[in-house]
Amino acid sequence: MKFRHGPVAMAVYSLCAVAASVQTAHAQSASYPDPPTQSMVETMSKADALRRDLYTIDSRISLGVGYVSDDNRRFGMYRSLTEAGVYGLLDLDLIRRDEATGTWFKLWARAHDKDSLGDRELRVVAERQGQWGLSLWGQQMARREPLLVNTGLQGIGTGTQVISGTAPKRDVQLQVDHDIFSIGGRRMLADGLELVVQFRQDDAVGSRMYGRGQTNMMEFLTEPIDRITKQWGATLSYSTRKFQLYGGYNGSSYDNNIPVLKVSGGNTAFGTWNMAMPPSNSAHQWHLSGGYNFSAATRSAFKFSQTVALQNETFSSDFVRLAGAPESLNGRLVTTLGHIDLTMRPSTVFDLSAIVRFEDRDDETPIARYLAEQLPTVGGNYATAGVTGLNKPKSLRMIKSTGEAGYRFADGYRFVAAVEHESMHRKAPEKYRRVSFRERTDELTGRLELKKTMSDTLNGSLAIVQSERTGSDYMPDTYDPNALTNQVRTLLWADRSRQKVKLSLDWTPAEDWSVQASSDVSQDDYSGRPLGPKRGISRLSMGEVGYRINEKWSASAWVSHEMLSSQQETRSDRVGAATLGYDTRWAADLRYNTEAAGLHLKGQLSPKLQVGADLSASREVAQSWMGQTGGSGTATLSPLPDYFYKQKSLRLFADYAKDAFSGYRFNIRREQRSTNDWTWVNWTYNGSAAIAAAARVSDGTTVKNPIKEDVDYVMISYYMRFR
Repeated sequence: MKFRHGPVAMAVYSLCAVAASVQTAHAQSASYPDPPTQSMVETMSKADALRRDLYTIDSRISLGVGYVSDDNRRFGMYRSLTEAGVYGLLDLDLIRRDEATGTWFKLWARAHDKDSLGDRELRVVAERQGQWGLSLWGQQMARREPLLVNTGLQGIGTGTQVISGTAPKRDVQLQVDHDIFSIGGRRMLADGLELVVQFRQDDAVGSRMYGRGQTNMMEFLTEPIDRITKQWGATLSYSTRKFQLYGGYNGSSYDNNIPVLKVSGGNTAFGTWNMAMPPSNSAHQWHLSGGYNFSAATRSAFKFSQTVALQNETFSSDFVRLAGAPESLNGRLVTTLGHIDLTMRPSTVFDLSAIVRFEDRDDETPIARYLAEQLPTVGGNYATAGVTGLNKPKSLRMIKSTGEAGYRFADGYRFVAAVEHESMHRKAPEKYRRVSFRERTDELTGRLELKKTMSDTLNGSLAIVQSERTGSDYMPDTYDPNALTNQVRTLLWADRSRQKVKLSLDWTPAEDWSVQASSDVSQDDYSGRPLGPKRGISRLSMGEVGYRINEKWSASAWVSHEMLSSQQETRSDRVGAATLGYDTRWAADLRYNTEAAGLHLKGQLSPKLQVGADLSASREVAQSWMGQTGGSGTATLSPLPDYFYKQKSLRLFADYAKDAFSGYRFNIRREQRSTNDWTWVNWTYNGSAAIAAAARVSDGTTVKNPIKEDVDYVMISYYMRFR
């Protein structure tokens, strides 16, 4: 006899045959049982209904209103809740399933609106299990500038702006509106073979803060935003129990509809300026990744991709070009990434892994002359040093390899040792350099980690990391061998020694208690040159405690603290009058502290009423110290004022179930923010008083950062479940 059924069907057929034979034997040896009673039928119906209830997903709809007590700058900057008043709220989660075909339809919508202000999102999905799927997503959102701007600038949001000292000033709300659209689909082409395609588009329109000028003359402008970003791609994947393969193509484009900002008016020293905005560009990527299971204990995986980024926008005729210069940059950057790893478990107590990662960023942009050449003056005035007028493509090649071994001891300890080497090679600049340079850096890192399962309720781990970074010889500044740049150790490629220790603890002292804690401490020491970064310190500690009070109530609390410290040393220009601060060597010690804590309580007051509360507070403080450490300069150096940012949040919520399928939700939230940010305290764009008043005709735009913000948000909604 030939079977056309698969192995599952054959197994079911065999089980039915065995069951039939057992039933026949039982019937031959005993009388047939009585038919089921009505009570038995009702019990079976209830059990069937319960099974259906467990696997049937609810659809939900929620309608409500929200109230914002005060205009605000930060509470609602990403949620379109910056204006006081009443907002309409909608949440919809609709799910339908065709039992006969296994086809799902899902619709999810969210919106809150007030007049023209709102945040809306819609997602639609249709799919048939194991065969195909389609998705559609759209969102309208805005990002509002939290700083307060009062200006007379004309033409905000356009490519032509006028600075006028006589234009009437008004408060301006800067924002960028995003209209996002996405569509995607997937199709199973064969057993284990799937095709996925997707497309996404983001239309951004609006304006954000911008400016022009120099240290003693700065003028307020806005960057006009009218841009379209598109992303698309297609991937094909194939998988079996031992082998997985995934590959395809991704593309993107960025189109700027306002490539040039034209500015007139303002300080007479500037006149009419044409300023280039970010140019349109595109990128194309091909990628392939996969994995293979050699056995239950050995697996290898790989990733490979190549991306070609292009920028070939024609230079605007609004700019005067050097005779013979190209009409466009013809920029081309090819980035190749490779990754391969191997994991092995030779025994139940021993495991090994190795990873190699490769990155090659090859800047293939043609070298051309865009400015007139000025020959260098060796040993001369740094400010008048020559320039080549050539663009300088920057390429980078990186290889990182990691090896790790772990061993599990019988008494619950697990020891891990790892070593990592990273080599980075940067393409050297052209013949004339205004800064020093380092072509290659190498960093070697070692990590030791000990984990302990101390008991069924207590676990912990301790990790120690040590890394050393060195590199090739520094290439000097070719303009001036005595330039200060030849004394600076740049952060990215300076010699560095790093030590790091991390401790974590997970403790369950009793059935209703849980405790988690961790601490991370690291220190960086820089060397090799007298100026630049000297030391960096980082400390991060956090802890959380959870307590289950009873079957209806639970509570938790958490706390965290982070400290960042940076020490550096530099020197002012080596020439000039000492009384003006020239030839001053000075050091700075910068510290940044963040403290945060929170409480959470949740419980049931009655079978229908669930309540809860969240309370959190955080504080950020930035401090600085600066002082002279050498040189002949006599100017006084003063530390910057301390900066702080504080935030408190209290949220009370309740859920009242009217019945099994409907109810009410209540949410009361209070946000308090305060800061002494001196950066934007009554900042006025007028230029330095040392400039003649006739030339200093900025419009006097002011920018302020709200010192304090208190906002109450109240929300009530009615929800309903249905099937």
